[in-house]
Formats: sequence, structure tokens, C-alpha cells
Amino acid sequence: MVARGERETSLKAKELLRQYEAGERSLRGGELEGADLRGADLSGIKLNGAILRKADLREAKLYQADLRGANLYAADLRGADLRKGNLRGANLTKTDLSEADLRKAGLQDAHLREADLSEADLHQVKLKRANLRGAQVDEEQLSRAKSLKEATLPDGTVHK
Repeated sequence: MVARGERETSLKAKELLRQYEAGERSLRGGELEGADLRGADLSGIKLNGAILRKADLREAKLYQADLRGANLYAADLRGADLRKGNLRGANLTKTDLSEADLRKAGLQDAHLREADLSEADLHQVKLKRANLRGAQVDEEQLSRAKSLKEATLPDGTVHK
């Protein structure tokens, strides 16, 4: 038996996909906690301020997506395509971004505490003032970032 909350989330995810397929790209502030959007092509979507806590976005195509201020706490974005995405101020705490493609994404002021960024492509990523405390990311990955100014690094130090 599917719980009421799960059924509502499933219906919201289906509605989001239906609207997207109908050409609607501006779906700001949506509430999709726990939504299953695995492999969905949502390139160019505007989901700024959306609640996507614990959502399953594995392998999702979010190329040039606007996720400013979105709450993606503990979401699964393994292998997702977030190239050129705008995630400024997004909550990505405890989010799994392993193997995600974040090339040229904007993560300024993003919360990435305890996020898993292992094997994520951070080439030309903007991490200015981002909080990476406790994140799983290595020095080589961070060296590819475009900006780390004032970012809190995994060890708690602040980059100059």
C-alpha cells in the first residue's frame, strides 16, 4: 500500500513532468519532497525556491536549470547533468552529487555541508562563499573551480 504522502509526491512529480513536456519551464517554488525524477530531462527548467528534499534525481538532465534557493537537502543527484545550472544559495546539505557534471555551474552561497562530491566534475564551477564543510571532495577537484573566494572548505577553513 502506498502512503498518502508518497502518492501525493508521485502525483506532483508526474504533474511536473507533464507541465514540462507541455512546454512550461517556470515552475518556481514547487513542493516535490521525495519525488522520483530519476533520469528526467528537465533542461532549462526554473525551479528556484522549490522543495526537493530527499528527491531522487539520479541521472537527471538539469542542464541550465535554475535552482536558486532550492532545498535539495539529502537529495540523490548521482550522475546528474547540472552543467551551467544556477544553484546560487541552494541547500545541498547531505546531497549525493557523486559523478555529477557541474561544469560551469553557479554554486555561490550554496550549502554543501557533508555533500558527496566524489568524482563530480567541478571544472569552472563558481563556489564563492559556498559552505563545503565536511563535504567529500578532493583538492584536485577544487583546483578546477573557477572561484573559491570566501568558501568554507571541507576542513572548516575559509579560502581567501
